[in-house]
Amino acid sequence: MVVLPVGATSTYALGLSGRLDAGDSIAGIVSVTVSPSTSLVVGSYEVSNSAKGVILNNVSGGEQGDYYTVSVVVTTLQGKSVATDLTIAVASIEAMARAVTVLEMIRRIRTRIRDDNKRAVITIPEGYEYKWEYDDSALLVSNESLIEFLNDARDEYAKRTPIADSQSAITKIQIKDGINRYPYDPRILAVRAVWIRSTSVPLFKASQQQMDRILPDWRDSPIPIANDSVCDPIGPEGRYIEDGEQKILTLGFVPTQDDVLDMHVERLPFEKCAWANRWDIILEPDQQYLEALISWVEYKVYNVQDTELFDETRGTAAMQVFDDAIGPRFSARQLTAKRAMANMVLDMNARKHRCTYRYQ
Repeated sequence: MVVLPVGATSTYALGLSGRLDAGDSIAGIVSVTVSPSTSLVVGSYEVSNSAKGVILNNVSGGEQGDYYTVSVVVTTLQGKSVATDLTIAVASIEAMARAVTVLEMIRRIRTRIRDDNKRAVITIPEGYEYKWEYDDSALLVSNESLIEFLNDARDEYAKRTPIADSQSAITKIQIKDGINRYPYDPRILAVRAVWIRSTSVPLFKASQQQMDRILPDWRDSPIPIANDSVCDPIGPEGRYIEDGEQKILTLGFVPTQDDVLDMHVERLPFEKCAWANRWDIILEPDQQYLEALISWVEYKVYNVQDTELFDETRGTAAMQVFDDAIGPRFSARQLTAKRAMANMVLDMNARKHRCTYRYQ
C-alpha cells in the first residue's frame, strides 16, 4: 500500500518483475482502472523504461481516510496477460508525519532484540541506510524473517481488534442480473452490514436452517425480485447466506437488474509488508499500536528454537505486553463464531407471536 497526501499529486511505479516469466517484458498496457471510480484520478500511465513495470503519473484526488485499488492489466512479449493491483490510501499530512516506514519498523525491532551488528566493518552502498539493510548474512535473524513476523503481528492485531471498513473497493460487490452468488475478498474477517446501493435497503444474514424454513427450495429456485423493491427483512428477499469458509455471499433472491452491494466489514490489513517495498508507510494499524507490534515480533523471535535468541521467558513477557495493549487472543473456534453471528437475524418463535432480533 502506498500513501497519497490529501491535496497532493504523486507518481507511482508498479513493478511486475515477480509476475513475469524469466526474460519476458511488458509489450503494452491493456487497461488501468480505479475502484471506487470516483474521486481518485490517474493522469496518465506508461510502461517503465525497463519494461518490467507500469508508471502511474499525476495521481491525485481521493477522499481523506479512503482506500482505492488501481488495477493494471498488461500484455507481455510472449503474448500473456498479467494483472496486478496497487492500493492507495489517502491520508492527511498529520497522519503521514506520525507514520513510519517498514524499514524504520525493522530498525526499531533490531534495536529491541539487539541484533543490528553495529560493529561490522562494511561500506554501505548508495541507496542504503544501514549495514544490516545491505547485508544481513551475519545477523541472527534475517530481514525477511522480521518482515514475516511483522506481517503476523499486524494480522494478529486485526483478528483481535478488526479494522472497520465501508469505503474501500473490497466492500463493494457488483450485482448482476440473474446471479445471486458472489465471492468476497478473503481479507474480510466478518461482514457486519449489507445493503443494496440503489435503495439503501439493508439485508440481514440468515442460516441455512432459517432459509430452509422460509423458502425450502431456495437453493434451486430463489425468488426473482427487482433491486428497487422493498425487501421484507423477515422474508427470503431481505436475507443472504454467508459461507465464511469459501468467502461467498448467496442472496435470498435473484436480482432482476444490475446494482451494487455495499458492505460494512471487518478486515485484515490491505497489503503485506515486503522487503522490496520497505520504504512504504505503515498506516494499518494505527500508529499508537506500533510498539505493541514490536512486542509481538519479539515474542516470535524469542520462540524460534535452536537459535541464540531463543528465550521462552522473554518471549512470554513480550506476548503479555501485546495482550495488555491489544486484548486477549481468540481461538479459531471463537473467530468462526464471531464471523457466523455477525449481522445475523435471530428468530424466536413463541405460541402467539414471533420476535426478530438483529445481532449486535
